[in-house]
Amino acid sequence: ISLMYAAAFPVQKLIMLDSLGPYVKEGGAAKHLRTHIKARLRGKDPSSVYESLDQAVEVRMLTATTFPGNQHISKEAATQLVQGASKILPDGRLEFLHDQRLKMPSILYLTQEQVDEMYKSVAE
Repeated sequence: ISLMYAAAFPVQKLIMLDSLGPYVKEGGAAKHLRTHIKARLRGKDPSSVYESLDQAVEVRMLTATTFPGNQHISKEAATQLVQGASKILPDGRLEFLHDQRLKMPSILYLTQEQVDEMYKSVAE
């Protein structure tokens, strides 16, 4: 979203922490929209709950490797992220606090050409 906003309304600086821009998918706009709407109608999934901090940290470290490129996250960084984004339940388990709706399919996918145009607009 930040890249698209900055392309539409020029900004002095743009810092993108969570991603490097919109997902690119060619074609199938109606299908993608339908998938998003059906997911929204189902409602958000329950939050992830882990038996321990160590288990949650391991999962967070593994998650980084599922994205394109040679990505990784140190145990120290993963621990800090997990501790800042979770709470300890009365039974001692750990629950993530992030909004599960972020896992839903996007309502909008752009072509590579459209994303490239946005990058160029921000760079000007």
